[in-house]
Amino acid sequence: MHWYRIYSIGPDDHFTRGEAIYCPSDAEALAAARRMLSNHTAVEVWQGTRKVGRLLADRQRSRFVKAAMWAFG
Repeated sequence: MHWYRIYSIGPDDHFTRGEAIYCPSDAEALAAARRMLSNHTAVEVWQGTRKVGRLLADRQRSRFVKAAMWAFG
């Protein structure tokens, strides 16, 4: 299990809020971020100084699009 931070991104592309979560893997942390995405333009998941990924809300089709996920380091 690892600590992750999920940051909400506003329309101006700045962090608006952060939340700490404890998850067993990057995939679980991204799944938790996906659940938060409905209220935000985008979210980013970080583990320490490592950016795990960024998810964007696809408002037109009401579904989620994963914008990027970096290789595990």
